[in-house]
Amino acid sequence: TLGYSSTGGLSTKPTCVSSVNGSSRPGAYPGAITCSGAVRSGDTINYIAGQMTINPIAATITANSQNMVAGSPVPMLSYSSSVSGISYTSAPACSTTATVASPAGMYPITCGGATSVGYSFSFLGGTLIVSAGPQNIWVLNGNSTLSELNNSGGAVSPTGYSGGSSAI
Repeated sequence: TLGYSSTGGLSTKPTCVSSVNGSSRPGAYPGAITCSGAVRSGDTINYIAGQMTINPIAATITANSQNMVAGSPVPMLSYSSSVSGISYTSAPACSTTATVASPAGMYPITCGGATSVGYSFSFLGGTLIVSAGPQNIWVLNGNSTLSELNNSGGAVSPTGYSGGSSAI
């Protein structure tokens, strides 16, 4: 709504219009509001054009938290936005410090780089939880000894063991 200020006594109120419209980009528009048509008996009315400011829409980009198993590839990282339907000039990109070689633990996911005309962006991080991979547990069946495992120097054929394909 456009308005005006006056010292009073107007017999006819002014009409105010703006050169700024719904397709205008965020920013300051000096002189964009003009008024005319006011009448006060016996006076000449001077008009001063006003400024209109369009603020960008605030949007928050949040990194989606995810899970992975140690030794697996890092999953595709994603984000969500507090505002839907944004046409990005540059889409947000997300990254993490976790790698395929990362041990079990919690790693930050961060996003950034988003740009779009008419929007200002803030970013919230997420968490990538890396869980321990599956563990092989070998049970001796009486035909092998623990010393045979310790002296093997590497993988042992599962002969004499129950479950899995190799011993570590």
